[in-house]
Amino acid sequence: MKCICCEGSLRRLSYKDQFKHNYLLECLDCQHIQLEQIPSQEEIVKYYEQSYTSDRGKHLSEAYFTIMNKRANAQLSLIRDYIDIEGSTIVDLGCGFGNFLSAIKGYCNKSYGLEYDDLAIKHCKQQELDVRKIHDESEIANIDPCKLVVLSHVLEHLRSIDTTLESLKSSSEYVFIEIPSYNRSIAEQYVDQEGHLNFFTKKSASMLFDKLGFEIIHLDSYGPNIKLFWKENWFFNIIKRQFRSASKDFFMNKYHSKSNNGIWIRSILKVKSNH
Repeated sequence: MKCICCEGSLRRLSYKDQFKHNYLLECLDCQHIQLEQIPSQEEIVKYYEQSYTSDRGKHLSEAYFTIMNKRANAQLSLIRDYIDIEGSTIVDLGCGFGNFLSAIKGYCNKSYGLEYDDLAIKHCKQQELDVRKIHDESEIANIDPCKLVVLSHVLEHLRSIDTTLESLKSSSEYVFIEIPSYNRSIAEQYVDQEGHLNFFTKKSASMLFDKLGFEIIHLDSYGPNIKLFWKENWFFNIIKRQFRSASKDFFMNKYHSKSNNGIWIRSILKVKSNH
């Protein structure tokens, strides 16, 4: 078995995955972390229906939507720095509660989202957003031609990353991706894995996109420092409380902030065949 990002050799870590309870595997080259055995589609569906959706529903509040809107606006700002989206079509895959779709209203000619979660779809419909039901990732290949596809916190959940990203090349000019950044040394990140099948670093994400033939227009990490955000000890907890108290924000108001060790990796990719 090889690394899905760079085909490097793997070693076992002490952390176990939440599906099969096998040890997670780390690439010796790019530090990507992946599962030894990918769960079946049936196991994925069961997890989302029984755990993920209900857990996400517990966090819904005015504060949650404020946070997600801030992050969506930061994503949009970065996209507009590199891509002219005026008059274009944008597709948001795994659009959740529609925060990004709401942010791009007025910036593009047409936008719609794909989402599996009925609770999220209901909310989007109430906001008069165009959101369509999707049952599994194979349906992503059927999207309409567009200028930009957005995958915000989606890639780490996919069973077939290569196949899914390859399928986007026939329909889109650009792809925007945001994924969580992972650090092997921070054990707190692996307690609640939130259904993730892959755990990326900046290096592993870059090597994956290059392997698949995308032109990387931009790739960097953003948000609060990963150790400050995750690490649970008295020193980091004091600093976190101070930052969050000052900013009145869970993410310390660092949505636009570029950082070498930020908690999010944001990428803008161009399909080379469209040159």
